[in-house]
Amino acid sequence: MLTGAAKRRVCDALLHAHDHVGPVAEREYDYQPPAEAPRSRTARTGGSSARASTTVSPVHTAARLAHHRRNYDFFGAPVGIVLTVSREPREGALVDAGLYLQALMLAARGFGLDTCAQASLIDFYPVLRRHLEVPDDQLIVCGLALGYADPVHLLSGLRTPREPLDAFATFHE
Repeated sequence: MLTGAAKRRVCDALLHAHDHVGPVAEREYDYQPPAEAPRSRTARTGGSSARASTTVSPVHTAARLAHHRRNYDFFGAPVGIVLTVSREPREGALVDAGLYLQALMLAARGFGLDTCAQASLIDFYPVLRRHLEVPDDQLIVCGLALGYADPVHLLSGLRTPREPLDAFATFHE
């Protein structure tokens, strides 16, 4: 968990890497699904919808970059969390991480706090490893911004489209 000066140091390092080094060529684990259909859904519900709601056109590179950079400052939230799990067994640990992340996000909401899970931080995992002294036997899963939503921000009203139930669930009677 990052707050105060420690959060500022990590965010400064992430922003420097974003602006001057660029993302890693290879992530520690594959986050994006290999199949085209789920990627299309991710594009519809993630970046495309977010850019559309902020009127940032894909051709406005500077505006898109400024919007994307906010990831590396935990969107201005006072608390940044970096979630790690044991590398072995990786698949089971990632399932556990998802369960933990959802529980944490729901608990925060129960206390009136808002969250934003951030897979984008894995593009700069070496920065996190270095600044947070993450042991080699741990895998950096994602980040999480924790604080209060900005009700006047253009994204505060964003509601991503939902897939129909039959697109992801099969019922057996």
